Amino acid sequence: MVGYRKGWLTMEMITALAVLSIAFLPLLTFHAAGTRHVQRNYRKAVLSEMIGDRLAILRKGGWKEYGPCKDLEIEFFGNAAEKLPDGRLLLSISEKSEDPNLLSIKLVWRPNNTEAAGKVRRETFVFNDSEHRQGEGRQ
Repeated sequence: MVGYRKGWLTMEMITALAVLSIAFLPLLTFHAAGTRHVQRNYRKAVLSEMIGDRLAILRKGGWKEYGPCKDLEIEFFGNAAEKLPDGRLLLSISEKSEDPNLLSIKLVWRPNNTEAAGKVRRETFVFNDSEHRQGEGRQ
């Protein structure tokens, strides 16, 4: 009689473990999806910060090194750039159609794999002082 009860107890334990395992499978997949979501948002935040820093350098006069251009691929620099997913940083500098004294500076990050990080785009405007400097020399 004792052996008969041990068999049922073992069977109940195996069944309980199987039910628990099946119940936890959706939680594990949900956790994996959440982890990917957090990693993607983290990469996007790092990219946004790095692009903002690069844009600040361009805004302070670094744009003069490139001049007017469209979709010129430029390099990131810094330790964080090594950990970014593969992609391209594209620079576009053009005059505003409404006001030729304003230059539009756009930086766009286009990842090779959109699942790793989404597209990040930032734009700023600067006063085109090169035309005004030429005008000062004519006086």
